[in-house]
Amino acid sequence: MSHLQHAQPSVLSRMWGAVYNLLCWVTSLCVGSVVNLVFALLSLVILPLWAVGYVAYLLFTGGRVQWAAAVVLIVAPLSITGIATWFALSGFFSPTQWVVTAIIAVISWGVVEGAVGVAHHRYFSHNAFQLTHVKTMTRVFANWAAMALQMDPNTWTPEHRLHHKFGDQWGFDRYSPYNNPLVQFEPDKGTRWEQFLGFTWSHVGWMLDARAREVSPEAEVWLTTNPVWKNRANDPILQHHHDNHWKVVLMQQVGIPPLLWLVSACVVLPFGVSLFTVEWFAVFMLGCHAGRAHQHGMTHFINSWNHLWGAQPHNKDGVGTSARDVWWLNLLTGGEAWHNEHHTFEGLAIHGDPHKFVDRVLDRNGTLILFAANIGWVKNPRYRIQGTNQIVPYIPGVKPA
Repeated sequence: MSHLQHAQPSVLSRMWGAVYNLLCWVTSLCVGSVVNLVFALLSLVILPLWAVGYVAYLLFTGGRVQWAAAVVLIVAPLSITGIATWFALSGFFSPTQWVVTAIIAVISWGVVEGAVGVAHHRYFSHNAFQLTHVKTMTRVFANWAAMALQMDPNTWTPEHRLHHKFGDQWGFDRYSPYNNPLVQFEPDKGTRWEQFLGFTWSHVGWMLDARAREVSPEAEVWLTTNPVWKNRANDPILQHHHDNHWKVVLMQQVGIPPLLWLVSACVVLPFGVSLFTVEWFAVFMLGCHAGRAHQHGMTHFINSWNHLWGAQPHNKDGVGTSARDVWWLNLLTGGEAWHNEHHTFEGLAIHGDPHKFVDRVLDRNGTLILFAANIGWVKNPRYRIQGTNQIVPYIPGVKPA
């Protein structure tokens, strides 16, 4: 691999790589947004109502509800749906404003999707690539991760490390569809009702049900010896974000949409276009929050669908992880649905071939990492040479022999 380690890509090759991967990411967003039109009703209406049903079940049976999660899963998407419906019926938005709202929602969805898949998952949890300016970029990634409303890295990372090490074991893996307070069954052997209960737990239940916070003492012991988690837990930047997570979230959710509106209004004002109206302010607020809420509904398919149904090409003779590959879910989740490959080769930053257009469209988060590598923000993102078990670092402008 020495030719990879010592290769020095030219500035031109880096520029082309950055442009190419950015175009792939935009293409993927456009293709994914068409597919996501079908699932918008699911994420903004059906899943919140499903969560309402789960909260009702907990209250009826004397269970404890995680109310902060209920706000994110129920109140936010249903409020967005209600406001959008009122705007549509009252004619509050012009057709142009609806188009801009949709564009902002798609961009918001893509950015927040990266907050989960790139920041929380591939970097903080798996060290799948390195940052070039560590302190600065750690702050950037920590703030980026907070946009997803899935807690801070020092909460997300240990949960995810336990999921990989002790998959489908209660007390360790909080979001297993196979072994949880609702149901227990073996992979590929459950009835449809058992699969439905497993799907319910791993998609919404584990976030709403306080029983998911019960962690085995053995899990706590294992975390104290895990190098990935120890490095994160001792990072003062991440500890600061852990201690101030909700302050950061509040500032982002309240402050970013108005800031984007104000900047956009100032940019277009010299061209005789005024965005300084209540309607345009509402466009930015609705678009940003609709995209975030939709992404939240999609990302949990990785916990549910991707562990219940799909292909397992890397399992040998029936032995391996319960995780599955579901190619079409990549369009909804940014490439996280190559889940059997991910559980088999945990440290991959890139799924598929980094030089193949179709793979770059399907692995949107990996394509974003490749873009960052080409402009010098990250280095050595790892990928698997297709058809082999060989994992190599991506070097801009260089293909392995």
